[in-house]
Amino acid sequence: PTPTHAPPLPQTRPSNTTSVRVSLERLDALLNLAGETLVARSRLELLAQRFEEMDQLLEMARQRLVRTTSDFEARYLNPRLSLAQETQAPQPQSTLGKTVQELFTELEFDRYDDLNILARSIQEMTSDLAEVRNSLSEQIKAFRQETETFAKLSQELRNEVGRARLIPIGRFYQRLTRQVQQIAGEKQVQLLFQGEQVEIDSVLLDGLSEALLHLINNAVIHGIESPTERLAAGKTPKGTLTIRTQPQRGALVLEISDDGRGIDLEAVKQKAVEKGLRTQAQVENMRPEEALELIFLPGLSTAPVVSDVAGRGVGMDVVATTIRRLRGDLSVETHSGLGTTFRLRIPQSLVVSDILLLQTGGQTLALPRESLVTLLTAPAGQDEVAYEGKAVPIKHLNELLRLSPAESEEYALAVVESRGGNLVALAAERFIGLQQALVKPLPGPLSELPHLIGATVSPTGQVILVLSPSGLLSLNTTLPTQTPIKASASRRLPVLLVDDSLSVRKVVAQMLRKAGHQVVTAADGQEALELLEQQPFQAVVTDLEMPRMSGFELLEEVRRRPNLAHLPIAVLTTRASTKHRDLAVELGANAYLTKPADEVELGRFLQEI
Repeated sequence: PTPTHAPPLPQTRPSNTTSVRVSLERLDALLNLAGETLVARSRLELLAQRFEEMDQLLEMARQRLVRTTSDFEARYLNPRLSLAQETQAPQPQSTLGKTVQELFTELEFDRYDDLNILARSIQEMTSDLAEVRNSLSEQIKAFRQETETFAKLSQELRNEVGRARLIPIGRFYQRLTRQVQQIAGEKQVQLLFQGEQVEIDSVLLDGLSEALLHLINNAVIHGIESPTERLAAGKTPKGTLTIRTQPQRGALVLEISDDGRGIDLEAVKQKAVEKGLRTQAQVENMRPEEALELIFLPGLSTAPVVSDVAGRGVGMDVVATTIRRLRGDLSVETHSGLGTTFRLRIPQSLVVSDILLLQTGGQTLALPRESLVTLLTAPAGQDEVAYEGKAVPIKHLNELLRLSPAESEEYALAVVESRGGNLVALAAERFIGLQQALVKPLPGPLSELPHLIGATVSPTGQVILVLSPSGLLSLNTTLPTQTPIKASASRRLPVLLVDDSLSVRKVVAQMLRKAGHQVVTAADGQEALELLEQQPFQAVVTDLEMPRMSGFELLEEVRRRPNLAHLPIAVLTTRASTKHRDLAVELGANAYLTKPADEVELGRFLQEI
């Protein structure tokens, strides 16, 4: 038989797509979670349908209320129309010669006039609304339960997906063994591995591998001495290179340690001066830990000869940049003649992270969960806080980031670990809470800033920057201090905001804080007057219509008292008529602003005082 020729197969190019092996057990777990997620989604859709039904009931009640009030308004708020209707439709006379309404009045029966009908209608609608509210309350409880269930499913699904990408780091260790054998040459190097079974994200390891190889090459080529040098220094001829991996506080810590000659800090300082990266005066006053940070500067290398496998004319800045891009931290510890240890702390996942939201200097920021040791509080004015029997120094975030100062009686502290392994407490005004977030890297040139890891978006659409604790602490030494600015800001008195509406107080106070003002609020004129007698203020912004004491009364009382008469006062009200404005000015108001509050007008008033 004549053979048939199959059409030629299309030529395919080799793919660079990274793949991982996933066990059948983990795939089953993912499928089960996907099925439970679909069921949870169905329940949420049912709740959404019930919410729509209640929305229709509320709309019907609203239309009924509108019809009732419109009828009543047509009768009593428009006398001519009401009189015309009565003229056109006279009351029917009964056989007794009186109207039915007059008979009911004489017999002292209930009067079913328009006002009575309106009251009964409103009572019925109130009962209907109460019933809808009860149903709504039950549905909200059910909705909260479903959202909690859905959150647990999402967490489990995230964990399982993350586990599907995990591989033992021991596979990478095998590659390191071959690498060290190739570059050691005459040197005798003993490799010690710890934590081979620790699992790491395969994508994370791919991005990290070049940096790890760079560190290991430097340790073998420039760190570990030759057998002759080691014997002369009283060491064994064989050097030891230890690679250790361990999980710690939701992160992975990788340590690369050698027992070589250590880093020559004096040579590092001199090279920084030769490259023009630092002046001679700067390096002379440096502490050892500050001098050690110089090795991360671009282009700084102390190697006399650049080899093909270590250095290549590129300093440790490449490694530091890689680690920072992976949202990790890199620290180094060295002892002359004893060796060097590089410590890498990286998150376990690059997809979703746990972050701590906080507020400081009028900004909402975040810290990665894996960098936190513990959370504490401390009163204002305290420079240290005790933790596990040790004194931990306090650094204020608003000072490190050059944000507007904030006065608080108590600060929230996030205890983190610095590059040198010491603990530092970062102080903020308050913690918002922990949450899961999708942290994305920042574009250039923001990606070059050492104190920023990335950014995330809040449910309200606000962009929140995620901070690097080690990068933040490095700002304390690289940026100039701003003591005069801090001193002048501390002398600025707060603004007293007086309004009986909680929503207005929140909105206007946010405007004032955004402009750099401290704000104290009061619910009415009486409370404001008590506060004015207790502490000094820069200015007062007050409403007019308030319980206990109105804005007019507050104006009159403030101008009457000699110790308060000089205080600038702005009226912020919905009353835009000329008579209200004239009365406020006559009583001593410096500015008259109408609601809704205008941020520009408020700022102009505070600048002119």
